[in-house]
Amino acid sequence: FGTSHSSTDSRINALVAIRLQAVHGRGEIGLPPKKPGVYEADLADCTAIFSQWVAAVAAGPHDTLYDFFPAIAADGDAVMGVIRALFAALDQLPALDPRGPATYRAVRSGIESALWDLAGHHLGKPVYSLLGLPAAVRPGYFTVGLDTLDTMVRNALAGQRYTPFLKIKMDGDADKCIEILRVLRAAIFPNGFTGARPLWSIDANSAWTPATARAVLAALATDYPGLIYMVEQPFPYDVAAREADLAEWRAIKA
Repeated sequence: FGTSHSSTDSRINALVAIRLQAVHGRGEIGLPPKKPGVYEADLADCTAIFSQWVAAVAAGPHDTLYDFFPAIAADGDAVMGVIRALFAALDQLPALDPRGPATYRAVRSGIESALWDLAGHHLGKPVYSLLGLPAAVRPGYFTVGLDTLDTMVRNALAGQRYTPFLKIKMDGDADKCIEILRVLRAAIFPNGFTGARPLWSIDANSAWTPATARAVLAALATDYPGLIYMVEQPFPYDVAAREADLAEWRAIKA
């Protein structure tokens, strides 16, 4: 599986599993190869930080910085009271502050996902309803890793068996990005794309320069109208510290 910053033939993800009486919740933490400022957690980090959270739970009770369930009263619901306490324990660890380093944000995300899943199973409601979101169907994307063109076509066609929505990994070579799109479109839409909604997204994993962005965006506007839903992570993760580039990226975004 290739991206602009790494290529691997195996991955290790962390599974967070929480059981409360007969109710369970699960969350997953993606652990790609470490990239400073972006992907900073590995399995050892997850294990260590999860253990810190368990210790904070045991040392409770705690007050929480956030009201995660404003529409759900804990009064008279012992299980929800415990789930609220589990959320509150997250806020006791500076390491799990959502504004903290990327190492900790990844772990917190996995724990929070498991707790939301736990609450949903207990209440018999989907998580989106607990969050106050509408019951709209959300597209699930199949990711096509960066590889040879033949392999990317093969993987994209395999993904079409499950979903028409594709996320396509790309690097900083504008000509290559445009060629990937041309070849994939020819394979999947040999008669051209005429869909009513965008089906693909592009993920550059922070590899583009302003020049790359301008070239690819121009091609999208001319040759791929209506097909691309979004461009994900086009600019460097530390672009805010690059004053000269920041102004140009703002102009591109506008």
